[in-house]
Amino acid sequence: MEIIPKYGKVKSNLDNDIYFFVKTPEGNGKKAYITVNMGKITRQVITDENGVGKISLTKTDISTLITKEKTTKTTKTTTEDEYVNLDNYLNLNLEIKDEDGTKVNKNEKLAVQKNNSILIKTDKVKYNQ
Repeated sequence: MEIIPKYGKVKSNLDNDIYFFVKTPEGNGKKAYITVNMGKITRQVITDENGVGKISLTKTDISTLITKEKTTKTTKTTTEDEYVNLDNYLNLNLEIKDEDGTKVNKNEKLAVQKNNSILIKTDKVKYNQ
């Protein structure tokens, strides 16, 4: 099984899709039922006949899943609470079942990257001739 975040890494301040690809040893896609337990959040995925499935995580979900530590930042004029990420990954505990009844448990870590850049997405692609 392969796990691929939409942006290559999980982006901490964007909504993210995470894709799952389940294959046979020969490399063919296979339908499977996956339980993704991330601690405070659990999602179910059913892959299609090509072995492809996905879950979606909001930036709020990701913020909930990443351990943070509260610190206080003081300047000459203000005092602000600041939260610092302690983990830079999401821990996924996976239970994978196929239609034949085979069950596999697997743990995976996905890198989380703080994204300070702007991502512009369009609804449609326009080609000029």
